[in-house]
Amino acid sequence: MVGLGVCCSICDSANKAALVCPACINNTLLYERRKMLLELSERRAELLEKLNSLIGQQAAHVELEVRRRQLAAEAETARQRVRRAEGALEQAKSAAALLRTQLACRRAATERGVGEVAARRAEQLAHHPTLLRYQALTHSHVAAMLLSEQRSKLAVLLDCLPLRVAAIRNVHPQQGGGGGLGVGGGGAAAADRGGGGGGAAAGGSPIQVTICNLKLPDAASVTSLMTQQPESTSSALGYLLLLTELLSTYLGGPLLHEGSFQAATSVVWQQHSFWNRRPSSSLARLPLFLEEG
Repeated sequence: MVGLGVCCSICDSANKAALVCPACINNTLLYERRKMLLELSERRAELLEKLNSLIGQQAAHVELEVRRRQLAAEAETARQRVRRAEGALEQAKSAAALLRTQLACRRAATERGVGEVAARRAEQLAHHPTLLRYQALTHSHVAAMLLSEQRSKLAVLLDCLPLRVAAIRNVHPQQGGGGGLGVGGGGAAAADRGGGGGGAAAGGSPIQVTICNLKLPDAASVTSLMTQQPESTSSALGYLLLLTELLSTYLGGPLLHEGSFQAATSVVWQQHSFWNRRPSSSLARLPLFLEEG
């Protein structure tokens, strides 16, 4: 091998001018430039590596800056929330202080009222025992008079509108009616089981409930009475409705049903509510007498 910068053995032995073959040209003329290119490529590689490292560091710095800005924005939002919460807390404290003041005023007024009531009660108990006893006796006397008046009114009412049970149906123990006396429940059950002749088949007498000597229909005879004696049945039911209303008036009790009288026809219905006395619907009205059309 020939050293760099020296002609090859062929050019030297041929006594030719140097720098004839490409190898000599490359080794002599282009050596410096090639060396420079190599140095530049190495420098370029170093600079590229430094640039890549700087870009990586810059990307990390950019990411850190973005994160820092995000944290700063979140911190600002949190500070705003804290300021709003502080404002709401101050308002709540003010409202609580106002409520405490109002409560203290009310408590003071209540305590004064309780003290005044206790003082007046003590005064009444100390200086007016006779008045208290007189009021208690008056109340008991008025209650006794009211009870006596109610009894007399009820006696007169039952004399004017007598309601009598002519016979009570005895339910036979084997029939599962309960083994006792039944005015409404046992009779209706027996009528439902045996129809019109259920009571006779069981060996008991049919129920005969009369008002003003007019027979009231039961489950077994309502159809026959409405067909054969419509006027008397309507009158009996009207008297029963009148008796119910007068009893509720004299006794002062609530009445869940209302009634009206229109010539020879009586109507009863259940109130829609306590305040609304009208029927809930037109179908809720129960006519006590239906004229034959």
